[in-house]
Amino acid sequence: MLPSTKLPWSRFGPPVDVRGTIVTMQWDGRALLGRVHGLRRNEVLGMTVLDVRHFNGERWPIEPQYFAVDIVPRTYEEEDEA
Repeated sequence: MLPSTKLPWSRFGPPVDVRGTIVTMQWDGRALLGRVHGLRRNEVLGMTVLDVRHFNGERWPIEPQYFAVDIVPRTYEEEDEA
């Protein structure tokens, strides 16, 4: 499993634009990996849900709750200067 962190939240909602963030989530015995395309408030359930898609553009089989996903941290490799 990749090291991860949770999406940020303030008392007014998400403090940053999370679209484009790469996230992962365990679901039904498998690990889902994808990019956030949007978020919306589900008033019936009383929670914020994400529109996440796999890298091939296909939607995830579920709309995860905002707090249920983990951010996959980006890593940058420095070039060796020789």
